[in-house]
Amino acid sequence: YKRQGINAEYGDRLMEPKLVFNFDNRNLCIVEQALKSIPQELAEKYGPETDSLTLSDNSLTSVENLHYFSKLTSLVLDSNCLTETTLFPSLLTLQTLCINSNKIDSLELFLKEIEVKFPNLVYLSMLKNNCCPNYFVGKDTASYKRYRHTVISRIPTLRFLDASPVTNEERKEAQKLNSSVARPSADQVPV
Repeated sequence: YKRQGINAEYGDRLMEPKLVFNFDNRNLCIVEQALKSIPQELAEKYGPETDSLTLSDNSLTSVENLHYFSKLTSLVLDSNCLTETTLFPSLLTLQTLCINSNKIDSLELFLKEIEVKFPNLVYLSMLKNNCCPNYFVGKDTASYKRYRHTVISRIPTLRFLDASPVTNEERKEAQKLNSSVARPSADQVPV
C-alpha cells in the first residue's frame, strides 16, 4: 500500500487488477472499481481508523468485511447492487447512510435490518430505489409522504431523510402511524 499522496493502489500479485483508492484524514474512498464486496485486506488495514467510507459506483452485492469499520460515522453506498436482504453489521457510531440507486424493493425488510443495526442514524438517503416512491421512480407525492412517515416512525433518531430535513409535523404523523399499528406484546410473539 502506498499511503503517501492522495491515491493508493492495491494488488501487487501477478495478473491481479489494481484497486485504486484514496485514504485521507480518516476517510476511505473506493469508487468505480467494480467491487462486488469489500476487500478483506483493505478492511483489516484501514477499517479501524476510518470514520467515513465511500463505496459508490461499484457492483457491491454484499457488505462483507464492513464490520472492520467499527468507528464509522458516515457510509456512502450509492449506485451499487445492494438489496433489502443485505446483511449489515451492527455499527453503533453510524450517523449517515446514503444508499441511493441500489436494488432495494422492500422498505419493510430494509428498515427491519437497519433500525437495530444503526441505532444512532440521523441522515438516511434511499432515493432511486423501488422502495422509495418519488418522482425518480414515477410515484406520486402522497406515496412519498407515506414512505417518509413510515421511515421516521421506525427510525426516530432521523433528522434528514433523503434530501429533506424531518419536520415536527412529520414526526407527529409518524407517531400517529406508530400508535395505530397493532404490535403484539412479548407474550404473544411465538418463540
